Amino acid sequence: MNFPLEDYSIPAKLSLLLVDSIDSPANFILLQLISNALRNHRAVILLLTDHDQNYWLSLLNKNRVNQLLLTIIQPKLDEDIKLLLTQQLTKSNNNNPLVIINNLSSIIWNNNLPTQQLTQSFKALLPSQLNHDFSLVYLFHNDLIKNNNNRDREIFIQLINSSDIILRTRALGGQAQTQGELIIQRGPRYLGDLNLPITTSSDRTVQFKIQDHSVSFHPKGLDKAFI
Repeated sequence: MNFPLEDYSIPAKLSLLLVDSIDSPANFILLQLISNALRNHRAVILLLTDHDQNYWLSLLNKNRVNQLLLTIIQPKLDEDIKLLLTQQLTKSNNNNPLVIINNLSSIIWNNNLPTQQLTQSFKALLPSQLNHDFSLVYLFHNDLIKNNNNRDREIFIQLINSSDIILRTRALGGQAQTQGELIIQRGPRYLGDLNLPITTSSDRTVQFKIQDHSVSFHPKGLDKAFI
């Protein structure tokens, strides 16, 4: 089975909230999305708040991915991320670039802004708010909301309510980081046209297995599932 998002692509003007944990990091998903976009001659803007850019360049080199259309931005703590992103989108000659923010959690950890101000700054990065055609993927570490911090939980809820698609990783058994599940849902923004109360759709779950620099996926509950 292929990745649960068809051909690893995200339609223009849609936002995907990627939620992972220390037991089930989502770097392999980001790598799949970046690699597929570049191989299909789609520009990628990678905004890094934690990893050094050499980490991603090394992974792409191992996968023999041409990086000509890749732009990496590493903002300083006091830099305006919206301004940096807008400037880069304006420079891009590629229609519908893929923008990845890795990750929002680092911004939250290093920021003392009030909850409302911080969530508004995140919402300002959405394709619906900027006058550009692009797809957005932003990563949030689920571990952040497991410490009973009301501020972090409120930010997370606001992120869910602003997202078109939510994709979560979940570790299984003792196979943390190499085997687990992906749970995908349509978010409140994607369901807004249906005039429903703010809610998420029913979820779809697939199991993944990482082996020898490749990833395989199988629907949960079928004979070929891993668990």
